[in-house]
Amino acid sequence: MALEAGPSNAAAEGESDADEFEDESPFPEPDFKSMLLTDLLGLAAEFDAAAALEEYGDILVNGISDNAEHIMPGDIYCCINQISAIDVVDAHDAYYLQQALLNGAVAVIAEVDMEMPELPDHIPVIYADDVEELASRLAAVFYDKPGAGMNLVAVSGTSGKTTVSWLIRGVLEQAGQLTGMVGSIEHALAEHLVTPEGDLWEPDDIDPAEGRECSSPFALVPYKGRYSVEETTPNGLRLQRSLASMRDRGATAAVVECDASSIAGGSTDWLEPSIAVFTNCGDDPGDLEVFGDKQEYMDGMLELIRSLKDADRQRAVINADDESYKAAEAACGSIPFLTYGINTDADVRAESVELTLWQTTIIVKTPVGRLEIISNLVGRHNVYNILAAVAVGVLLNVPLADIGAGVESVQVVPGRCEVVNNVLDLPLDGEEGEEEAQQQQPKLPHDFPVVVDAADTPQRLATVLETLREAGAERVFTVFGCDGQVRWCSGLCA
Repeated sequence: MALEAGPSNAAAEGESDADEFEDESPFPEPDFKSMLLTDLLGLAAEFDAAAALEEYGDILVNGISDNAEHIMPGDIYCCINQISAIDVVDAHDAYYLQQALLNGAVAVIAEVDMEMPELPDHIPVIYADDVEELASRLAAVFYDKPGAGMNLVAVSGTSGKTTVSWLIRGVLEQAGQLTGMVGSIEHALAEHLVTPEGDLWEPDDIDPAEGRECSSPFALVPYKGRYSVEETTPNGLRLQRSLASMRDRGATAAVVECDASSIAGGSTDWLEPSIAVFTNCGDDPGDLEVFGDKQEYMDGMLELIRSLKDADRQRAVINADDESYKAAEAACGSIPFLTYGINTDADVRAESVELTLWQTTIIVKTPVGRLEIISNLVGRHNVYNILAAVAVGVLLNVPLADIGAGVESVQVVPGRCEVVNNVLDLPLDGEEGEEEAQQQQPKLPHDFPVVVDAADTPQRLATVLETLREAGAERVFTVFGCDGQVRWCSGLCA
């Protein structure tokens, strides 16, 4: 079967939702970038491939993508299989190759020994043992290693990654940094959502959670809408593209959640963060199944810290109370680091902790002074999350007042020990439907907190329940289940 290449402007004939939103973007547009394919390969140390492609003449590359349907004219199409909970999409399939060529792809990167349909003579195919690794390396070169040009904080560990990331973003924004986020809840630049390809976008559908509120006795916080994120840490190519788009739109900082599988799989190899945070190493059944045993699992996560090589620019933050502390300390090597904890004499330590079902009050000792933090995030595990964010702020020389204000500004992290309002939004007295609505109102006392958490393992569910009891809950009613992708979890939790 022979595939045909489309016209160079094929992808420009229609505008995507992201394109339409870009017209109203509050940020400066990224500069157009191009590079000769042979130069790109040479700078990525693919010298044999660069020499072999000289017969094709000067091929100008405008971008790199693994999404055939979003290829733009001048892009390299990388055949990276897309894995979901129910399916694996073969990126070498003739349909996707045809789509990429019609959209203007100028070259293809494919897996060695993979059977390929016949391509047009002027489209070179570069074969690689590991397409994902090569694509990540090429992207780091093409997009000028965006992580090295920002205050980039990478967060790894079994639990706490999402909350720590949100708290760090709060500190960075309080310090005046335009901050990007790549994580399990959202990919965003400030309050604007970002696609895996790095484009700004707005969802077409009305947010079903719009209008809901998270409550505490002291504040009513708008419940931020959420959307589906395919994976906590994108592959290396998408990660480089997303960070480059944030940097080129003016971001001076970014926070990236890094899960164990992505670190071990090489997605973060070219990240080059300013600070790497390691929260803890627990017994996650899914990760242990992938890695085989806990030692392998811990070593996989610590590769992020081991990747730090520049002692003048890079730093680490590690949990002194966790059983993995000694291994994390050894992984730092010559890289300076700060420790945090409650039970040890850590660099950043909680000197006093007051826990309730509505708030957490901490007196924090740091190398540059003490501060008090009153947070709506509840539970002892959130004390550790707050301490990690404080340590990052200290390393970035953020004033203590701004660190405290930044942490306190994060009044809710969606689905993370999240206290939601237990009072329905009812019509006012005398309004139509008032009597019927009153009958639907749950007969609960107004100080009856309802907590939502994304605990997806027995250990995480146990932590949530212990947290609530420690904070003063005398009776806890638990409703749990699964999203259909991890059915084994429900049986274990039960």
